[in-house]
Amino acid sequence: MKKVMLTLVLFFEIVITALSQEKAIITLNGIPLSATKSAIQKQFGVPINTVRPDYECGFLSSDEQGEVFYSMEYDGFKWTGNEKSSYVLDELKMEKADSLKLVFQGQIIDQNTTSTTFLALAEDLETSVDEGDVGANTWSID
Repeated sequence: MKKVMLTLVLFFEIVITALSQEKAIITLNGIPLSATKSAIQKQFGVPINTVRPDYECGFLSSDEQGEVFYSMEYDGFKWTGNEKSSYVLDELKMEKADSLKLVFQGQIIDQNTTSTTFLALAEDLETSVDEGDVGANTWSID
């Protein structure tokens, strides 16, 4: 069976908008979009790798924020942040997410979720999707 490859990349616009709206709830295996390092490690264990992402701009940019940020990398997803600001779900590759449960606004998002379905759930959130090959179910959130 052909494995469907979906990549979700959560950027600044969706993070801030989702956190500011009551109905926009995002969780990964019950962990909210913004969480402490200890809560993340309690749920997912020790990360495979911890690195400094060195984003050039944005709310996770060490230069812009004057803070050092770290990415805790797991197989198929990563959380980026620090102890002071907490960590946010920074990336999720759906093809690796067989054992994960991503819930967005009460709906489970998985390999079978289309970009059209996601946009309908996102409603008035500032989101856009990058479509993959025509006919393929590949997309990412920007």
